[in-house]
Amino acid sequence: MPLPFTKKKKYTCAGKSEDEVREEFYQACREGKLDWIDEILTQNPDFDVNALSEDEECQQGLSPLHVACRYNQVECVKLLLANASSPKAQPRVDIEDRFGFRPIHDAALFGYTECVKVLLANGASTNGANGTDVAHVTPLFYAAQQNHKECVNLLIDKTNANNETMIWDLASKRGNTSLTSLTERDHIVNKSITNWLKNSALTGHTGYLEKLKKTVGRKFGSREALDTIVTAAQHGHTGYIRKLIEQGVDVNLKNKEGNGALHFAARYGHEDSIKLLVDSGANMDACNDQNFTPFHIALRQGCLEGVEQLLKCGQDVNQKGGDCDETPLHMCLDLGVEDDMLKAILEYRPDLTLRNKDGKLVTEVKCEFEELTQLVLEHARN
Repeated sequence: MPLPFTKKKKYTCAGKSEDEVREEFYQACREGKLDWIDEILTQNPDFDVNALSEDEECQQGLSPLHVACRYNQVECVKLLLANASSPKAQPRVDIEDRFGFRPIHDAALFGYTECVKVLLANGASTNGANGTDVAHVTPLFYAAQQNHKECVNLLIDKTNANNETMIWDLASKRGNTSLTSLTERDHIVNKSITNWLKNSALTGHTGYLEKLKKTVGRKFGSREALDTIVTAAQHGHTGYIRKLIEQGVDVNLKNKEGNGALHFAARYGHEDSIKLLVDSGANMDACNDQNFTPFHIALRQGCLEGVEQLLKCGQDVNQKGGDCDETPLHMCLDLGVEDDMLKAILEYRPDLTLRNKDGKLVTEVKCEFEELTQLVLEHARN
């Protein structure tokens, strides 16, 4: 037999301690119980809506308004901000938690657009958090970091170039360019472009590269191009390197130490990047300031993948380098490389009659690793 209908019991805070009421006030803000909030504020005109519960005193220090924003309880936010029965019953729209963050930070972080609207309408600040290490964390920063486009559109001030620079900077690190459409072309700062390109090259975001190129409407400068292609080569982002080449970036640009993109790709053994660079005209014989080619760099770093790929690409196995004008074989014995490295070079039949700057043949080099010497002598006999 069905139970008889029972009317829902109305909430009351009568007979409860102040701590109990405060905990229930927090619960109401978290769960959107408007009737609870109204009852508590009606029955307790001097209830301090900015005071913290015992739990929050020991934790992050979130106020009831923080909680309502964090849980996207828009109607609760409106009710709290509209209440003005007494000074204590009026929440401070910019109340801070223990770390200097305000309710609008919570709303922006989670992309709660309606909460952000209500807070802004009530005069909420859009400045950074209150703290030396977090002063840069504005509500806009949070919204942009989490790619909440509607919130960004509410918070961005298109007259403030710093805001738009921040959006491009975040996009360069994350590769998501959807928010850059909200910025103005005139606010792009040229001095920032080098860093943005380097950030995107670190992660290999080709979409960001294409969007930035289209937006700036010009060819990248030599410094911008150099930093970008070298970074992409170091991290093996072959697709990104290909886009740079398509945009006209010179694959033989060098940094102040004389190292080019191929030096870095070889050092870290990025085989696909090495092949692309060589096929696109990168000079395998280009020496840095220490007279080392990309092949020498790979050898000296013990990077077998780099050595083998360059040899496959047509590397001169007898290419001399360094202060002592040594062949790769001389270097192998001087450095004491792994057996596999020496064997890889010997497969390409290097010339054993070549001498270094001191006039020594490879067979005359003293090597503390007997197995390497024996490999060379065995090769010479055959």
